[in-house]
Amino acid sequence: MRAEPEPGASPGGLQPPPRRAPRRLQTTGDLRVLQRLMAHALVRPLAPKHRQPPWIDGRPMEEVAAEFIRPNDRLTALERLEIYHRMYWFRLIDCATDDCPGLRSVLGARRFERLVRAYLAKYPSRSFTAPQSVLAAAAIHRRGAALDGAAHRAGIRRCPFRVGADGRIRR
Repeated sequence: MRAEPEPGASPGGLQPPPRRAPRRLQTTGDLRVLQRLMAHALVRPLAPKHRQPPWIDGRPMEEVAAEFIRPNDRLTALERLEIYHRMYWFRLIDCATDDCPGLRSVLGARRFERLVRAYLAKYPSRSFTAPQSVLAAAAIHRRGAALDGAAHRAGIRRCPFRVGADGRIRR
């Protein structure tokens, strides 16, 4: 049986995020630190209204983003980061929608999105290819308990379906 990730653990097997961005990129080590920081900023769960939640240490994301992203004349550093953060999450939600149209139909669009977000917050993507990173029928079957927990966190009190041994969804 797989151990549950610790609260605040790094998503998807990523190394822990650095405390701060490097001031200058002088070495490949500095580049790796910056890449790790960016990866963590992108894969963090969406907050209400599809915004970035506060950083892991409690600092506002505006402060963190300003450390490693330059604003331009139209967008702040945070707004530039949020474009990619939302694109990442919306792509995963779209992949789940493509993978599980029946489940989305049974739950409805809003409940399905809440379920996918809760599931991915608990079990982040470990794949660099989006279609392999989200809910697939086999994953639903193998991780029934995980899905039930995600449904509970998404506010779905009773799932109106069951997954049979053959992988088919039944009411």
